Order: sequence, then structure tokens, then C-alpha cells
Amino acid sequence: MALPGVRPLASATLLLAAAFLLPAPARARPPGEPDPGVFEEAWRLFRERFYRRDLRGVDWKAAGERHRPKALRARTQRDVHEAILDLLAELKASHATVVSDQVYRRFYEAEGKSQLVPPPPQFGLQLVRLEEGFFVGHVLFGSPAEAAGAKRGDRVLSVDGRLPDPRDMFALGYDSGLGGPRAYRLRCGEAGSRTVLGLERFRDPKYGRLTVTLTAVPWNEVEAARASYHEFAVHGAQVAYFRLYHLLSRDVVLLLAERLARSRAEAFVLDLRGMGGRAPLVDEVLSFFDRNGPGRALWERPAVALIDGSSRSAKEVLAWGWRSRGVGPLVGRRTAGAILGAQFARLSDGSWLMIPVMDMRSATGGVVVEGKGIAPDVEVAGDLRWARGRDEILAKGLEVAAERALAARRAGRRHGWH
Repeated sequence: MALPGVRPLASATLLLAAAFLLPAPARARPPGEPDPGVFEEAWRLFRERFYRRDLRGVDWKAAGERHRPKALRARTQRDVHEAILDLLAELKASHATVVSDQVYRRFYEAEGKSQLVPPPPQFGLQLVRLEEGFFVGHVLFGSPAEAAGAKRGDRVLSVDGRLPDPRDMFALGYDSGLGGPRAYRLRCGEAGSRTVLGLERFRDPKYGRLTVTLTAVPWNEVEAARASYHEFAVHGAQVAYFRLYHLLSRDVVLLLAERLARSRAEAFVLDLRGMGGRAPLVDEVLSFFDRNGPGRALWERPAVALIDGSSRSAKEVLAWGWRSRGVGPLVGRRTAGAILGAQFARLSDGSWLMIPVMDMRSATGGVVVEGKGIAPDVEVAGDLRWARGRDEILAKGLEVAAERALAARRAGRRHGWH
């Protein structure tokens, strides 16, 4: 059924993006001089391809006039991109952003082609910018950052002796229309290159600061997912854990299937925090846990999924399916509400524009998730700042999973029940 004001699309298999538009012709400019012309490219591409013909009621011509002066005043190309983000914010839509070519190649393309593209060198931690400064948002399992002792919630006081500066970092994709904190990755050189971080682990400065040295190695979120599998003894129950960092590559899905098939734990916690990916992989993951599906599920014991504000796109479709199929409870915090089909278009400065091209309500049974998110069944409070490595959502998820495992044990069920 056609939806009012929504552009039809013959087919869309991706929630995040992998349908690529032809790049605009490059314009010759002196090295280092910003090119405000990409603002016009972005304005035009959204006018032509945005999933709603009415552009959500935004006067697009007037919006361009409001934000064009910032692009024309730009001193760097990143300033031009900021003007584009300000423009896109007016649409209040997800999957409407612009990223540099390096960010696209490292964190989208390389992750999606993990079998074909060697992992790029990285340190393995993501920073979040909050009012008090930059904080470690998460540390990839098995990464140099984990080995060096960096922890979730550490405040970054210095990078190689200088105050942390977003201009020296990789700015990750940001839905300016949805708002919220912005995320970054540290830049690094070749494998073996080093960066020294000055960190503050406690809110009270009397405890001082610590220094960690990060050494870049080839690493990605597929390898981090492999390293994430752990089994915990919780209240006398054995609970397995796996972090599904993204659904950009089937590699992570196959890793999950392997862990499920081999695990003898009594309950399983699947971590859905982080970016989305390819829509077809959602059904494959759900089939592993769906006891009422057409085939035998890989996992028929108690299962719990973790969500928060970083769970987005295909992960939200997965969370919706998890609940609607009765797999188990969702534990954590409300998801991002970022669930539109999107395409990437390369701009003439080499950057990549993400454009929402399709409404995805059909993937959630007609329920509107865009801009609203999915509420958890078990809500968990917590604060990233100075968390000292604590992960309240994971701790609660393990607890809920253990409770369900013990309840099943008391009911006399064993492996292969339900």
C-alpha cells in the first residue's frame, strides 16, 4: 500500500545503505581551500531523492537560503559539512548525514566487506562528546584500547599531550535531525603507530589522572564480535554473551550462529547496541532464536537482548522482531528511532552523503519507530560519565537472563526445552 507523501522504491534491501549513486564531477580548487559547492550538491540530492516528496513540510528553498551563508563562510571543508548537517537537521529525519571519505572507507565499507578488505589499523575505542568533555563511549573487545586499560566512562583529558580536538578525530555519522551526543574515533597512522591518552577515571580530581599508550593494530568490529563471546556464572546459572556490533556483514551473523551452536550455557544475552546494517540479515538472526519459525531454532533456551540509544536502523527492526516473536525481554534504554532505508551518494569533495530514500514501516508491522524508538521491557538507569568501566545494561541483562534460566531449571526443563 502506498503511503501518503512517500516516494515508492522498486526494492530496498538495506536499512543502513549500500546502494551507491554516481559521484558528482570534481571541481579543481587550490589544495586546502574549502569547496562550498558541495552544499549545493547535498541540497539538490535531498530535494530529488528524499523519501518524502513533501520533504516533511520543510520549505527546502528557504532552508537552503538559511544555511548557505555558513557554507560560504567556511574556512575548512569540515565547516562546509557542518553547514550541510545544519541544513539536514531541518528534516528531523534519521540517516541524513555526511561523512568524510576516510570515515566511509574505514567504518562502513571495510566493515561491510570484512572478508575482502583487510581491517584498517585502529585503536579500538569510540569517544562521545558530552558537556564535560570527551568520554570513552565503548572499547572494542580484543582491541589495543582494551589491552592498554582504557575503560568505558573515562574522560579524555589529553591526546598526545594536547587537549582533545574534534578536528583531529574521525567524526562518525551524525543524525543532526535527531540530535544527541556526537561520536568520534581517534585518528591513527600505520599499524604500530602510537597515541598517548591522559584519562580521568574518577569524578573527584583528587584521585588524579592516568596515562595509557595505544598502539594501532589491524582490527574491526567483526573481530571484536568474535572476541566478545564470554560465559558468566550469574547466581548459579551459566549465561553466554555476544555483542553484535553491526549487521553490515554476514560474517558477524555466521560468528553468532557458530557460538550459539557450540554453547552449553543455560541462557544467552545478545547485545544489539550500535549501528544497524543490512535488512536481510535481520531475519537470519531472528531465525536463530525463533522457536515458532519454520525451522528448528539454533537457540531454544532463555534469551535476552540489550538495547540503548545507539541501537539503530536494522538493529531496531531486529529488536522489534525479537519482541513480536516472543524471543525474550529487551533490556536497557529506548533505541534511537532511526529506521529509514538509505543510500550513499559520493560528493565532489570525496565525502559521502547519506540520503533516506524509503519508509520502513513495513518492517515493523506498520508501527512508526522513526523518531520514536523502541522502549525496553526492563529499563536500566545509568550514566556514561566516569563509569569506571561499569556497564549497567550488561549487568542487568545478565541478571535477567540468569533469572529466566533458573526459572526454567526449576520447571524441570533442560537443554532443548520449550
